[in-house]
Amino acid sequence: MPKRRAEDTPGMVMTDHLIQRRPPARNLLAVFRERPPEEYRGEVVPYYPSPLPPAPSNALYLAVAQVGLGNNVEAGLPVLAREVALQKPSDAEFYAVLGEGWQKVGKLPEAVAAYEQALRLRPASVSLLRSLAECLSADGQVAHAAEILNRAVQIAPADPVTWYRYGMLDFHAGRPADAAAKIRKAIAIDPSLPEQSRSLAEVLIRSGQPDSALASIRDALRTDPYDDGAWDLSGRLLSEKGEVPEALYDFEKAVRLRSGYGPHLYDFALALVRADRFDQAQQPAEAAVQADPNRAEAHELLGGLFARKRQLPEAAREYRRTLELRPDSTRAHFLLGNVLAAQGDVSSAAEHWRAAAKGGDAAVAQQAAQALQRIGAR
Repeated sequence: MPKRRAEDTPGMVMTDHLIQRRPPARNLLAVFRERPPEEYRGEVVPYYPSPLPPAPSNALYLAVAQVGLGNNVEAGLPVLAREVALQKPSDAEFYAVLGEGWQKVGKLPEAVAAYEQALRLRPASVSLLRSLAECLSADGQVAHAAEILNRAVQIAPADPVTWYRYGMLDFHAGRPADAAAKIRKAIAIDPSLPEQSRSLAEVLIRSGQPDSALASIRDALRTDPYDDGAWDLSGRLLSEKGEVPEALYDFEKAVRLRSGYGPHLYDFALALVRADRFDQAQQPAEAAVQADPNRAEAHELLGGLFARKRQLPEAAREYRRTLELRPDSTRAHFLLGNVLAAQGDVSSAAEHWRAAAKGGDAAVAQQAAQALQRIGAR
């Protein structure tokens, strides 16, 4: 009896008890990609009883189902907002669901108002305070968000998540010392959360403390050795310290743990370039561009690798793409000018050198001005 791969589980080979007179022409054992699971998006309807008896509470709960399950948010939000406004429920959870729904669609003022109403009904809820602070921060109300998080830590001083969120708020507000103190507080309460140690390392890097950052990353990896972000960050730190073999090992771990992820691939390729391993850098650089086509620095890096190999049309293509994504890149204008000049298109090269000479990078602008002088152009 013939064997074939199961249509719903391509990793499994099974014996087919149906012996066909004319076997299919295709290779029945060929590996194929499993179909992604189909996720229902649309109106949530009652199973039983259907339809629901007409009642205000049924209308409210049906509206909550549209938004809370995430299947019918855009259509369900106006209905939920209307029912909440009409019925004015005394349970804070209805307002919390409404706030989360507004937050998902980017209507932050409406989300803030809903969370504030929920807190009027449940003023000691730390989770609601965190949600409100997140909305306020996203809406640019950082000082108010800090007040809310301070209120939350007063209510629950042993809650590590609140201390962590408070620390990250300080970090994004440009207060790295305060951020480090709060994140360390969160880690002291619960050292089992690797994200906190990784975030502390990022804060310490910004503060100019690479050795302390590396120690924090090692703590994160002891807690979770499968944290691809921590491996990538460790690689970046080690690369900057000149510890190339160790850095490349960490980048390879990050890429294996999260294959096809553009930022990790770019960091890996950049480290290889800095180590003068240009041929090895080509593959991860190309993979980074494929995985994340809108990452300007990956296109610039790949353009440099092509230029080094004298593959000038490919280099020019990558530099042009860099400028599409980042039109004010002084360096990309200068490098594209160099490639065009090497191809014999001096007039187009001069155009890009002029743009580079007016750019914000003083060193590159000077090089561009010198290139214009060499061809007698201004």
